[in-house]
Amino acid sequence: MRGDFLTYTLPGRAITEIHPGMRGQAVTTLQVALRQKGFFHTAANGVYGSATRAAVKKFQESVYLDADGIAGTQTLLLLF
Repeated sequence: MRGDFLTYTLPGRAITEIHPGMRGQAVTTLQVALRQKGFFHTAANGVYGSATRAAVKKFQESVYLDADGIAGTQTLLLLF
């Protein structure tokens, strides 16, 4: 995992998004960033569930991105 949270390397592939169903530190960091910007209103738990997806969608709408609830490259660049 690179520190910019945009690329995660797994054996044989790179991941450039954080999406529903994921768990771990990257999700916690996403939740904290969303909370700091006023979009996430529950405790950061490292689980990309419905509350995180809703917060990502609200953030995406606020910056005029397609609000799909997936924290892809554009969303992450604007959030961080």
